[in-house]
Amino acid sequence: MGAVHIRHRETKSGRRYQVRYRLGGRGFALLHGGVFETLREARQRRDFIAGELAAGRDPRIALEALKQTPRRPRTMAEWFEAFVESRVDVHPKTIDGYRKHWKRIGPTFAERDPTTVTPADVQEWIAAQARELKPSSVLSFTGTLRQLLDFIELPSGNPGRHRSVKLPRQTREEPRPPTGKEFRTIVAGVLPKYRLFIRILEATALRIGELGELTWGDVNGADAQLRISITRTKGGTAGQRWAQVPRSLMGRARAAAPTR
Repeated sequence: MGAVHIRHRETKSGRRYQVRYRLGGRGFALLHGGVFETLREARQRRDFIAGELAAGRDPRIALEALKQTPRRPRTMAEWFEAFVESRVDVHPKTIDGYRKHWKRIGPTFAERDPTTVTPADVQEWIAAQARELKPSSVLSFTGTLRQLLDFIELPSGNPGRHRSVKLPRQTREEPRPPTGKEFRTIVAGVLPKYRLFIRILEATALRIGELGELTWGDVNGADAQLRISITRTKGGTAGQRWAQVPRSLMGRARAAAPTR
């Protein structure tokens, strides 16, 4: 069986990773499997060739077919689309969030070659965002930019994570929940059909999305509890939990259940 390996070499434009392989033992000549700017790409090619060798096929046939595939992304906009398509591990709402963030990132970086992006470019972009947005929003948008640059895996490292890149200082304020009088004013000011919803939110501290997605199958009337399943928790990692509801509110909720 043949062997395949990666070696790196320095060029005027930076480090490059070369994949080489043999169709058999040492008596076989070394063959060229491709040169890449990132180690991630080189590893992908190495594993591809290893799979062909393990199957008893000549990798040259498959490599020739690869030449007909679309070229590697070049601009930040192209890389962003590749990044979004690769995130099969996240919720669709997270993908929507990436695209919303791109509306802030794209105007500055969309047409840029990522290899030309410097820490100074990132810092200038952060400063521009900080003039319009809250520090927490700037942090969120910068996180997406950093993830994108991580995905590209630039030979020189991620300019968004360089030690010279600084984020706006965040000042945390102590949350001040409304007083009882203020809460009663809020309830009185909304439409009657929303009042029970707001009272349950206040009593259970559930998120709006968690309460809004409950079904009648999540209601435990006997114990006055609401079930928040793992599929509805933020990030989907916290696990199932139960929220205790005052029995007076639970009685009103059960009374609002549709009749069959």
